[in-house]
Amino acid sequence: MLFDETFIFKSHECAKSFLSVLKEGGVKTRINETISNLPRDYVTGKMEDINRWLLALLEEREDLKDVIHLMHKKNLELKDRIDNYLKDKSKGDFLYTHDELKRDTVRAYTRLQEEIKNSDPDDFKSANGLLPELLDTSSLSIIHRLLKEQGILEECEEGYILKDDITGADIIYKAPAMDLRFCEGPAFSGLKLLTIFEPTIRYEVNVSIIDIIDIDLEELKLIMLACEMKSDDAVNMATDHLFKKSIIGLILKGVDENNGISAEELSLYIMDKWNSLKTFDNRKTELKLREEIVTAFISELKKAGIIAGNVNSLRIAPVKSRKKKR
Repeated sequence: MLFDETFIFKSHECAKSFLSVLKEGGVKTRINETISNLPRDYVTGKMEDINRWLLALLEEREDLKDVIHLMHKKNLELKDRIDNYLKDKSKGDFLYTHDELKRDTVRAYTRLQEEIKNSDPDDFKSANGLLPELLDTSSLSIIHRLLKEQGILEECEEGYILKDDITGADIIYKAPAMDLRFCEGPAFSGLKLLTIFEPTIRYEVNVSIIDIIDIDLEELKLIMLACEMKSDDAVNMATDHLFKKSIIGLILKGVDENNGISAEELSLYIMDKWNSLKTFDNRKTELKLREEIVTAFISELKKAGIIAGNVNSLRIAPVKSRKKKR
């Protein structure tokens, strides 16, 4: 539906909290669970080859300079930490106990949970900016994960044994495939493209904008953030809500001031009012509105019992009729 707003949450509990807020305002709706699958492309290969690829990419992608620098720095830190940890160890040596790994993992998990509450999980800079701190305070769990992925750990009753010699440069690693042009040729023959599919459950709450049109924009954003919606999503939802709310307000104002106005005349009225008043960040904005868009809005408002008539003669519906239809 044209007026439906879909609010997406990362957990059932968060969606339920939002549902409770809506219920207090007399809005009835429910939670829909859907599967979201966003494939992610990675370049995989030896750490040394990935770092060379990043440096080649750096020369061509000025727009990704900051991200590439961060990735390269992170990889060097991981490589150095692996080399320092294994410099006095060789094949067959005992590395660490189960208890040592458990304590380190708990420290890393606790620190990550604290950070996740205040960061965007899709923000590469935010996620990777935490690595140096984790390497200083909880490096064992990171080293364990990397060595386990290489298949060179043997678990015994006390802990873990090194099955084979390896250096940080030989660690098989992966990096987001920001640009595939430089993954070809002899210099990068060891690199491969890996696509990871990781389906997740999305918790959606569908609401008609008519039911929440009286909610203040800032209040709506606060409600979404309080229910742990991602900040970027909350801002985008609030912006979309404000736009639709503004168009609806201009439609109702136009029909109220010009009883019997046509859809074509209403389109011109809305654009004239918008273009004479609306600004964004102290910049003037311009609205280009096709008649069919206004007609679609009118159709929804007629279904809600707010507007009556036809596209050639529109009027505000009587309150009695509006209540009956809603």
